[in-house]
Amino acid sequence: MVRHLILGAVLTAITGTALTGCGGGDSDEPPVPPEVAWAGRFCTTIGENTQLSLPQVDLNKPAEAKDALVAFLDSVSTKLKAQAGRLQSAGAPPVSGGQTAMDQALKKLNDTQAAVNAANTKLRATKVTNQAGLKTAFTRAGQDMAKFGSYQGPVRDLGASNPTLGQAFSKAPACKSQVSG
Repeated sequence: MVRHLILGAVLTAITGTALTGCGGGDSDEPPVPPEVAWAGRFCTTIGENTQLSLPQVDLNKPAEAKDALVAFLDSVSTKLKAQAGRLQSAGAPPVSGGQTAMDQALKKLNDTQAAVNAANTKLRATKVTNQAGLKTAFTRAGQDMAKFGSYQGPVRDLGASNPTLGQAFSKAPACKSQVSG
């Protein structure tokens, strides 16, 4: 149960999914508003190389299970850092309040990465030689991850904090998989 709690929290912290690309437009189509174009570019870059696979762990081999989760959390942290970098590179969305929305999304990304790092630090520090030790390690790590268990990523944060951006993400073809569900 503890394993499912922490792994579920970690999975929800990762927002990348396979994305569909932007389709080419006909000349008869109206021009794409700047906020929709920004959203499409952002979704394309934020989704690049973000999929992670949950490690297969054998609870009968506690030390190996711990090592697999440590490696997984390292990957999660790396992906979150990359997403923050991509958001900064994209710059503020071209909407009123865009800088504020970006700053809030960056803070949440950075806070989530810090929680992953704290959980991983505790996990690394816990000596695991049996299943009881593994349960202790997972419990300690899970406590740090718990408040970010519902984190859905920067696309959702940006869209929720700014209605104009929310509409832009809904209209951008490259964002469909990140705003649905």
